Amino acid sequence: MKNSLARRAAYVFFVLLGCCQDGGAEPPFAMDGNFDDWTGIAPSVVDPVGDSSGVFDVGQVYAVGRGSRLTLRFDIGTAVNLPAGPASDGTLRILIGLPSGEQLTIDLRGRRAFLASAPQTTIPWSNIAFRSGPTFASRQYEVEADLGAYGIGPESVVSLDFSGSDSLSAPLLVSFGPASDNVEHRSGTRPAGTRFRIASLNTLVNGLSPISPRTPAISRLLTSANADVVALQEEYSVSQEFIGLALAQTATPPDTLPWNVLKVDDCVIGSRWPLVAIPSPGFRSVSAVVQLPTGPVALFSVHLSCCGYVGSGEDLGRITQMQGIAQTVLDLRAGVLGPALKPYANSPVIITGDWNLVGSRTPLDVAEGVGVSAEVIRHLASGDAFTWRDDPTRFWPGRLDLLAFSRRNLLLARGHVLDTAELTSEELAKMGLQASDSAASDHLLTVADFVDRCPADFTPDGTVNSQDFFDFLTAFFAFGPDADFNHDTFINSQDVFDFLAAFFAGC
Repeated sequence: MKNSLARRAAYVFFVLLGCCQDGGAEPPFAMDGNFDDWTGIAPSVVDPVGDSSGVFDVGQVYAVGRGSRLTLRFDIGTAVNLPAGPASDGTLRILIGLPSGEQLTIDLRGRRAFLASAPQTTIPWSNIAFRSGPTFASRQYEVEADLGAYGIGPESVVSLDFSGSDSLSAPLLVSFGPASDNVEHRSGTRPAGTRFRIASLNTLVNGLSPISPRTPAISRLLTSANADVVALQEEYSVSQEFIGLALAQTATPPDTLPWNVLKVDDCVIGSRWPLVAIPSPGFRSVSAVVQLPTGPVALFSVHLSCCGYVGSGEDLGRITQMQGIAQTVLDLRAGVLGPALKPYANSPVIITGDWNLVGSRTPLDVAEGVGVSAEVIRHLASGDAFTWRDDPTRFWPGRLDLLAFSRRNLLLARGHVLDTAELTSEELAKMGLQASDSAASDHLLTVADFVDRCPADFTPDGTVNSQDFFDFLTAFFAFGPDADFNHDTFINSQDVFDFLAAFFAGC
């Protein structure tokens, strides 16, 4: 039980101490759940462990105010999801006391934000640019809200507390410093030496179809990417023939012949280059070897089950679906999928699409177990990493679309998530886009450019040196999946010999 006098005293104490983190003109935080941009920032407060009434047991709390943005990092003791879970978990609310005397509440399990003066009025997530990371269940999270609409800016002070499952011993005072540096708008063009470009988009229920009013916008998005390979999801009732013709028109210049297309349920792979079908482990993915001029690539376009939370039926479904995909990867590498696929056993693998990673991290763990890992791809015109947003719903933006790839074979040279609402009029004109184009789907277009990776560059950092040797040995003695250097599904001395041969051959 908190004493109100003690709370007031603590409030003054924290103001005098300046307990905030004044970041100065620093890069903005990326709500990607990696926490690497918190290096050098000390906890603002540490709440006692074991004092919660629900599953959220707040411990270390980091709080930074820059410009009008309040950014938090906090641990909760147990790996659960912020926006969803069993009712028995309780909820966690973030309480932000504003200088006006108003209080903004962000109810995480309630999935709504509101002011104390109007508790029945839900504030759209876009009004406060609310973000969090990661989307999968974690013991710690980072969240951010833009409080500019409430007069917050440099030199403002707000109070911070929690309620629901846990609260702080005393409210935390956060002073706001200068705004973060603006993120430079990057180029969406291919870097020199690109081996191939891939684009992936969930089109939101047949968004690319003969009768959809959203088809022109989605076509413009795909045209701006000018990818060699396209992965689509939620193309449920659209024919392969139409998709092949539509994708051919998104090429620059447009192709005269339809693209090759493979489709399983709503998942699509399309390319101007030949496709060799890989047996699908279920209706949640389609897979093929794309016979690119620069060499074959095994591509999986996935749409894992939606919704749920860690341990839910939906979460278990995603795990099962990814296990089937992972087994297919192993079977491809072992050369047991038939004579047509045996020549492609050593092809690099890419798993992309709508992973719906809103429960456990286990589907990503399963993919990493076969040597395929995801890299955070950020927006072209901001530091954001989310790929889905749908303001009318009660869920805030999240990173649902992932692109995981064989790092031993490929290097991600450049990638971007495209949100046309973030682009300038000049950028839109240059890319042949309209500001509203990304609103054609609740998901955002993801684009990635790949170059070949030298096999001996084990780290990978673009060079071959002693660190690669040490990293390989570490993986080998840990029996990590990356130690299967020759892709024969066994980790043994032959992998050592093959790595050493590549290492001394150089690149």
